[in-house]
Amino acid sequence: MDDENKNSTNGLDKTEKETPAKIYEAIFKVMKDIKPIKKDKKFDKQSIKFRSIDDIYNALNPIMTKHGLVIIPSVTSAIREDRKAGTGTNMIYTVLTVEFTLYATDGSHIKATTVGEASDTGDKASSKAMSSALKYLCMQIFMIPTGESKSNEPPPPESPPTNEKPPCCVECGVIFEPCEFNGKQYSAVDAYHIAIQTRGKPVCKTCHEKEQNKS
Repeated sequence: MDDENKNSTNGLDKTEKETPAKIYEAIFKVMKDIKPIKKDKKFDKQSIKFRSIDDIYNALNPIMTKHGLVIIPSVTSAIREDRKAGTGTNMIYTVLTVEFTLYATDGSHIKATTVGEASDTGDKASSKAMSSALKYLCMQIFMIPTGESKSNEPPPPESPPTNEKPPCCVECGVIFEPCEFNGKQYSAVDAYHIAIQTRGKPVCKTCHEKEQNKS
């Protein structure tokens, strides 16, 4: 075997083989530099907020240029239908499956596929569907945040106050303990409420028996 073949593997020389692909580093750098894009656009006559494709372009173009990253689209399938809107207007409904290839400056690349849907009364349905596919590709690949607060999320469960008195008998003051009732284990708090349900008030077994004997 000659020296040329010894120093090569599958057409790559030793230096090329050990050099990591730049595509993943480029994507990571874009993710690191991208700033939140708020949902500040609204559909006509609707309160639904969204981020437009122009917002995505404006935010990503300088960052992708800086880090040497490009996106090449390729439509792999297209579905077009004629539909009528609620007002009776003829609409062209289009669904495009688009395969995107992201390239770094060294030629290394990855592929990702998204689907875009859109409708239009004229000749813009396909371009809208392309924009939709690209928009969601970018949002998912680069994990573009919205910068919105978490006010819409349910609040975490509150911890019980540490200064609350433990559940105890109203007659003698003894603290209720975990117990077994009808074959099930219950906590001290459960035992307190079971006493109310079965004895009419939160009293311990001893006090309840004393009251029963008096009567």
